[in-house]
Amino acid sequence: GYTPNPNYTKRDGFSGRKTAYFDTVTFRQIPEGGARAAALETGEIHAVDMLPPPTADRLKSNPNIKIYPVMPWSFQTIIINAAWGPTANVKVRQAIQALLDCEEIMAIAGEGLYRLTHGWQHPGTTYFAGDIGKEYYNQKNAAKAKQLLQEAGYKGEEIIFLADSNYKSHQETAVTAGEQMKKVGLNVRLNVTDWPTAFQIRFKPEGWNLWALSFGIEPYEGPYSVAGYFTTEQGGKGAQHVSDPELMRANTALNTSLKLEDRVKAFADFQRRLFEFVPAIKIGDLGRYQATRANVAGYAPGRIPRMWDCWFA
Repeated sequence: GYTPNPNYTKRDGFSGRKTAYFDTVTFRQIPEGGARAAALETGEIHAVDMLPPPTADRLKSNPNIKIYPVMPWSFQTIIINAAWGPTANVKVRQAIQALLDCEEIMAIAGEGLYRLTHGWQHPGTTYFAGDIGKEYYNQKNAAKAKQLLQEAGYKGEEIIFLADSNYKSHQETAVTAGEQMKKVGLNVRLNVTDWPTAFQIRFKPEGWNLWALSFGIEPYEGPYSVAGYFTTEQGGKGAQHVSDPELMRANTALNTSLKLEDRVKAFADFQRRLFEFVPAIKIGDLGRYQATRANVAGYAPGRIPRMWDCWFA
């Protein structure tokens, strides 16, 4: 008894007309990127959600395949434990923020598909805060970092950088950022685990200092999920394990203000405080490639594949 929504002429996010041209759709989990690409090339599958950028570049000339870039797909970030070890000192966190070469990190972690932007909401959306905090982004300022470390009284204490082997962007971010940190005298030790283990470790207020994370779902849900990540997790201490009054104030204003302009200002205040308190560092935006066989018509790229309103041409 299903019928498309007559109030729409096409898809709209996860809503829209939603015409079911296919009788069935089968989703297969193929963990290895080369196997996904091979299945697409042979026609064994008709669409791929995540195609490695080098493979996508190779297949762009294949007339039997359509390539769809998705930008943005997620933020690439470094979450910082503000409750334990050297990173409990805000000047150490600010020093790490000052020294990072975000373009170098993104070029490696994103395999060429990335964009540099400081915002904690995506450009073009209602809550994008403009240039707020931009002066703290991608500074590449080793001298400033060394000065902040001196002010912090840093004496070479170990900094544990947590990453996982399941997501290449996480591991590459940790490796590249870690090498940049070592150049200014930071004693960095990389701890690479599998994804479930890393995810569980970061809930502990000790045993780690930095955690490389592709921060994806939250920005698409809007400013509330981003702000909540640093104010409501861990009993109000946020992902950084330390509550900050200014972040809490801005989050409360975001959630209680009745006027849109007041909520927009509240998130701008929240973003400014992120760059001052540094519970995390925004590195840039990651993209990904999706692809279909050439006979799949009506497909539109998105963060999650939507197979309604598609048909075989």
